Amino acid sequence: MRRINKHPVRQSACERIAQRLFETFAKLLCRIWCPLRVVGRENLPDVPFLICANHSSHLDSIVLMVAVGKPFGCFALMAARDYFFGNKLRSFAMGCLLKLIPLDRSARPYSLRTTLARCADFLNQGNLGLILFPEGTRSATDDIGPFKPGAGLFSERLGIPVIPVCINGTHRLMPKGRLFPRRGKVTVRIGETLWPRADSSIAVDVRSRILALKGDIS
Repeated sequence: MRRINKHPVRQSACERIAQRLFETFAKLLCRIWCPLRVVGRENLPDVPFLICANHSSHLDSIVLMVAVGKPFGCFALMAARDYFFGNKLRSFAMGCLLKLIPLDRSARPYSLRTTLARCADFLNQGNLGLILFPEGTRSATDDIGPFKPGAGLFSERLGIPVIPVCINGTHRLMPKGRLFPRRGKVTVRIGETLWPRADSSIAVDVRSRILALKGDIS
């Protein structure tokens, strides 16, 4: 895909300050309240990438960015349009804390092109990567559900590799309906890079690798 600067992701000074404060809080949370163990950080490439992970908690985005060890401002989260942007208050609050790119779960052609353009612009600004939860929603049981094909599509169109990541512990600490996590440990296991390729099977490979990583976690 040709990268175009059509839908810039801009921030106000207040948003930048709020995000820095939130990043400081998140790192303290993952150090003191929810101690974070990271395995496989050496698998991260030196080029922009797409993180694909299992999803069972609102805590997942935070622990992923802390696990990578780079500033939160380097990442944008592809967030469900109906949930994060359907409510003005939620959209404003979350937009002040994280960089969000709207993603239509129904994958209509126009909205998909818009999301791809926003992602390309974000990467063109020198940022490190994108975060996508291919299940499309949080799991209510901590089981890993079927993946939507977005992982392969975004990887191929944007020309960036996929990093499969397994998160373990966040569902227990902060399941659906809970506003603040319980105290406990979280493990993030980072898998080996999957480079872009022009077929739809990459989503299947990503899910298989995450399931294998989940089995490795003790």
